[in-house]
Amino acid sequence: MDADDCFRFRLVAEDGEVMLTSEAYAYEDVAIAGIWAVREAAVTGSIVDLTGSVPPGPADIPPAFPVSVSSLH
Repeated sequence: MDADDCFRFRLVAEDGEVMLTSEAYAYEDVAIAGIWAVREAAVTGSIVDLTGSVPPGPADIPPAFPVSVSSLH
C-alpha cells in the first residue's frame, strides 16, 4: 500500500528504470488483475505511434531486453 492506502504496481526495465506506474487501486486483487492485463497487452497488443514520426528500420531497432513487473507497493 502507498501513502494514500492504495495499491499500485510498476513496470520496471532490467536496468531499473520505471517505465510505468499504475493508477491507484483500492483492492489488491484488482491491482493484480491490472498486472495480468498489462502482461496480456504486452504480448498481444499493438503499438500505435501517435507522434507521427517515421518508424525505424530493422537496423535501428535495439535488441529486446527483459521487463519485469515489480511487487505491489
